Amino acid sequence: MNKRIRRIIAVVLAVSAFSTIEPTKYMNITGITKAYASSTVIDNFQVNKAATDNELNLYEDEDYEDTTNFKASTDTYYVKTSSSSINFTFDTNSNYVTKVFKDDSKTGTPFDSGEEINLDKGTNTLYVRTYKESKFDKNNVKTNVIEEYKIVVERKTNSTNDVQLSKISLDYGDISFSKSQTSYDVDVNSSVDQIEITAKPSKKSYTVKIAGDEVTEDDDYQETVDLRKGANEIEINVTDDDGNENTYTLNIYRGGKSNTTTDNSDIDTTQDKIYLKDLKLNNGDVELDYNKQVTKYNVNVDSSVNKLTIKAEPQDDNDTVKVNGGKVDSDYEKTVNLDDNSTKEIQVKVKNSDGEQRIYTLNVTRGTVSQNSTTNNTSTDAANNTSTNTTSNTTTNDTNTNNNSTNQTTSNNTVVSKWVKDTVSDKWKYYDDKGDQVKGKWFYYINDNHWYYLDDQGNMKTGWLSKDYKWYYLDENGIMQIGWVNLSGTWYYLNADGSMRTGWLQEGTKKYYLNSNGAMQTGTATINGKSYTFDTAGAMSN
Repeated sequence: MNKRIRRIIAVVLAVSAFSTIEPTKYMNITGITKAYASSTVIDNFQVNKAATDNELNLYEDEDYEDTTNFKASTDTYYVKTSSSSINFTFDTNSNYVTKVFKDDSKTGTPFDSGEEINLDKGTNTLYVRTYKESKFDKNNVKTNVIEEYKIVVERKTNSTNDVQLSKISLDYGDISFSKSQTSYDVDVNSSVDQIEITAKPSKKSYTVKIAGDEVTEDDDYQETVDLRKGANEIEINVTDDDGNENTYTLNIYRGGKSNTTTDNSDIDTTQDKIYLKDLKLNNGDVELDYNKQVTKYNVNVDSSVNKLTIKAEPQDDNDTVKVNGGKVDSDYEKTVNLDDNSTKEIQVKVKNSDGEQRIYTLNVTRGTVSQNSTTNNTSTDAANNTSTNTTSNTTTNDTNTNNNSTNQTTSNNTVVSKWVKDTVSDKWKYYDDKGDQVKGKWFYYINDNHWYYLDDQGNMKTGWLSKDYKWYYLDENGIMQIGWVNLSGTWYYLNADGSMRTGWLQEGTKKYYLNSNGAMQTGTATINGKSYTFDTAGAMSN
């Protein structure tokens, strides 16, 4: 036997002997380690729809056939949803921290328990990592990892949504139903004040709601809905066990399609799916083409109308309704005074016991609002208390002490790069460097390094603001707040981007819980089926 063959045999025998003597668990010849620990420090692990906190199923593989519970011995899980955002909720043993990441980079952004995570369409791969509390390194989040789990989330779009109805039928009107078609226009006679709708799901396990009311096989998936004259939009929602939802819309026109339109007729999909059943002004004497999904209306009334009685009936009798912060009476009505020759913003908020809410905004103009009315041009910067009263067609000389510049304009009262207070509406507005009003967007004022929000009318917003699925708080000066804020004795936490925080919040060694309405929890509370105690400062007790 030549020497080369003898050496190969010797090496094989040596490795075999080592394998026999050395227990397998101590061997790491290939350098590969398990991606999970033998015992986890994570408890009560859930993936939830962010909008409702409804738990989503965990699956063993991408076939989505067998659901499973979270356990340390499994390092990869699969989730499917149609929701645009999710959150993770979990408890971590003391002296450890757990973070969630949207990508596998070493500088990935960490998300805490309960924090909303936006999903891309298609496949999203997220990572759940646990560290010793003092070992988490935000500059390299892939080091010092005690445990790591991969969560593959498939976000389905409407075009691929397989949560469908098998049938929609009406006792009046014609409808040519197709599973993949989700919107229908139906004309009925003006004498038809009710319509019976049947909506059968393609699977019996699906939940079906017609106009917000659940229907079942026991009632043949039928619901009778009242119709008012003109346009009636009726939603049919079908949901599977994973919380994936599809919505069919019936646009039913009693007496034929209405010729009237609303200035702001865009459907609002950014707010929670909670609605008013009806919205009437002065018992219907003031025309309003109400659509429950449209949340902004421009209304013009004669100068003789000095009051507006708003009737805002919720879709669910258990929901609360407020008009400009005040509760409606037992008939769901509240009266608001109107100033002559001015525009008044009226907010109607409907809210349920789960903290879901929707705000309808009425911009009501009484009489005629002059474009050349006298204004008071004042900078809001705390360092500048100088104001100059200006009148149309006169010279304006505005000085900003922060940038030591003087903007002088003549004719038609053109104002540039300035805050202006409308003395009629008592609202602040901002004119950019071209003299145009900033409207309907966030605005960063470089002179004081703060963010403000100007609404569609150009008015500076204060108080709570709902925007793009998130809540923000702007103080009495319109400045967007961040960090902890105390409002009427209740603490809230605003993230670095100003959005209101909900769910768990870890600050150093202290852990807090912000309820679905953003309020900091104190005392004893049951969260996801487990009891917790928080001190008067909101910190969770060990």
